[in-house]
Amino acid sequence: MSLNEVFEDIPSKLWKQKIQFELNGLDYQSLIWKSPEDIAVRPFYHFDENFKKYPNTPRLDSLIRCQKIYVADVEKTIEKINKTALKGINGFWLIIPDESKNIRSIIEQCPSDIHLFIECLFFSASYYINLSKIDHHCKLQFINDPISQLSSTGNWFENKELDLKNLQIINSNNQTPSISIKTSHYQNAGANIIQQLAFVLAQASEYFHHLENLKSPILIEVAIGGNFFFEIAKLKALRLLFASLAKEFSAPEKVYLIAIPSKRNKTLFTHENNLVRTTTEYLSAILGNADAIISLPADFMFKKENGYSNHLANNQLLILEKETDLYLAHNPTEGNYYLDYLTHQMIEKSLLLFKEIERKGGFLTLLKSGWIQQKIKESALKEQEAFNQDKEIIIGANKHLNTDQVPDLELYPFVKNKPRKTLIIPVVEKRLSEEIEKEILSKKGLL
Repeated sequence: MSLNEVFEDIPSKLWKQKIQFELNGLDYQSLIWKSPEDIAVRPFYHFDENFKKYPNTPRLDSLIRCQKIYVADVEKTIEKINKTALKGINGFWLIIPDESKNIRSIIEQCPSDIHLFIECLFFSASYYINLSKIDHHCKLQFINDPISQLSSTGNWFENKELDLKNLQIINSNNQTPSISIKTSHYQNAGANIIQQLAFVLAQASEYFHHLENLKSPILIEVAIGGNFFFEIAKLKALRLLFASLAKEFSAPEKVYLIAIPSKRNKTLFTHENNLVRTTTEYLSAILGNADAIISLPADFMFKKENGYSNHLANNQLLILEKETDLYLAHNPTEGNYYLDYLTHQMIEKSLLLFKEIERKGGFLTLLKSGWIQQKIKESALKEQEAFNQDKEIIIGANKHLNTDQVPDLELYPFVKNKPRKTLIIPVVEKRLSEEIEKEILSKKGLL
């Protein structure tokens, strides 16, 4: 006799009646929570409900564990890569400040099992192409995203025409064609998940319209917030949405997702709690099948890069991959009705917003008019109000705040006001707890 014969299926209607009975007169609707994305979260989900099932996304056999390095000195960077690689880190996101930095030796000496992501704070097609011609054994990926440069700083690298021309030249290079989309600043500025997904699609659409012969998968960098299941669903929805859009343009449907924890919910005081927050965010990224994850030190906002903080952040990724056996299951979230529901809701709602953006002229047009920035501002203010009223709890900020533990500030931890001329209003990242922290530090005479 099978278990199905011993235990009869209980329909969702009976479960709901049971819950209603045990509420002792309270309304069942009081258990339904509305997320900032206007997604209704119910107490339970059941197999007999009409959920749309989505295909499983392929996952790598191993996680790419990545650390960011600002390349101030080439020789020291080589030493840091070799030392860190011995501890299990197999990916490095190198930030190149200017063209005077010749990183040929870094690429040449990088081991074959290492992934190098190279982001330049300038935009030169010849610089990227020269790098791609270097004889190398590592896995090389260039981060080129002039539209994110515009949205995050308010200005192009040079101007729209030249930046997109350079991007086309790089993409036409046979050796290392490379297109990327950086989106973490939207989440860090307060954009909700629906906006993040729609903005990725709208930004990709701009590139599909402006560039020809896209042949290589696009890399998308995305920030992972603290809403555990929502963030897993976000990554699943992002792959499906992008594949659908790319198909319309006959572009590669595969996308390379590199995740990094959000800065928005991180705290200056009792910053050790940031380790807990980043751990759940790493786990969301792993279960959402991110291809790579960038570690984020708990003290990133006030302390200069240091070996100890990087070591802790990197070890979090190593422990999650090596000691939890997460990679023994091909897809550990398969069959989760709640995630199927969330994924469907995110796809439907973000498609509506994306179509609205396209009807109004596209992402660049709405950036120029300030429409995109206004949408993010509205979402950020809503989230900030929830935080200020203790409806959104962050330990070490609006709950269990220890003001006696004042960190030694090596860096200014708040939004910096830099008056400058910009083409558009930039999207500015801001942590939720900044105002509370400013007030405390001012009272202590530390600001």
